[in-house]
Amino acid sequence: MPDEPSEQQAFLILNALPNIGPITLNRLLAELGNDPRRVLAASASRLEAVKGVGPVISATVTRWCEHFDLGREEERMARAGVSFIASRDPGYPPLLKEINDPPIGLYRRGGYAFTQPSVAIVGSRRTTLYGQATAKRLGAELAQRGFCIVSGLARGIDTAAH
Repeated sequence: MPDEPSEQQAFLILNALPNIGPITLNRLLAELGNDPRRVLAASASRLEAVKGVGPVISATVTRWCEHFDLGREEERMARAGVSFIASRDPGYPPLLKEINDPPIGLYRRGGYAFTQPSVAIVGSRRTTLYGQATAKRLGAELAQRGFCIVSGLARGIDTAAH
């Protein structure tokens, strides 16, 4: 087992694990003192005492090293100029904190401040050529006007917009 991750690294790890969404992650954090390191260090039985956590999720968390290579992810992010913003970081979008079960973290490329205008361009993963061209054009024109294009980077329209 590697050295204990920092708080920021623990948020990155939890955000990337399969089978766990923001609702369950937020429940785990609330039950374990809002410390992502405590979530990663918890026993399977302690994790399973949290509503919505069963053996699959507890095994994913307790054996996170089998599901996520922290060093490789940090290297990949550094090469791409990407940072990870945890929900408690000052740069996390304030309006996103107001929704039910916000994501515990976001990837960001560049120095965009989330207090500036942004727009989400989302759509089908199975796109037409027209849809891709329109998303590219809209994304480029809005970015030139100072908007940040926000998405989950799914294939299709999301990717074309970037």
